[in-house]
Amino acid sequence: MRKKWRWLLLALTGIFFLMFGPPLVSQARNVIEATGNDVNSAVIKDSKGKIMAHDAQLPEDQEYTVNYNWRIPDNLKIKVGDTMAFQVPENVRIPHDEAFPMKGTTAGTIGTFFIAAGAHTGLVTFNQAYQTRPRNRKGVVQLDAFGTVPSHPGNLAPILLEKSAEWADEANP
Repeated sequence: MRKKWRWLLLALTGIFFLMFGPPLVSQARNVIEATGNDVNSAVIKDSKGKIMAHDAQLPEDQEYTVNYNWRIPDNLKIKVGDTMAFQVPENVRIPHDEAFPMKGTTAGTIGTFFIAAGAHTGLVTFNQAYQTRPRNRKGVVQLDAFGTVPSHPGNLAPILLEKSAEWADEANP
């Protein structure tokens, strides 16, 4: 009889802790305190290294790079799974999906960067590297892009053609 009471008490205690205890899974969050990852911080360069404005009309057949110098404030807690978004200017487009290991200046690989083709937001998902390094967290991101303005004139009118034929000499076709 005593063993039944022990098991019952143990079961009730376990149910109590499951129902009213702290959650076992933490929620990943977006690191909005980071700087240098917004659209205004993006630096667009053409193939010759000339800096282009965010409102410039960039031809779709020209290649560009979009560069960021980002930084996370010291002592901001970063956990595994936390994310940081990078905003891409509207006058460029990302031609294909890009995914690569994200590197910081002092911690080696700090996570994974991904941006989908045509998207204007890329996302870094952090690994455990910054959990133990609370200072000097910064780096550089460079994305390949193309312009968005069609390279042919926009108002192309259709050309109308009329065709006709006749025999010049009815005796010799």
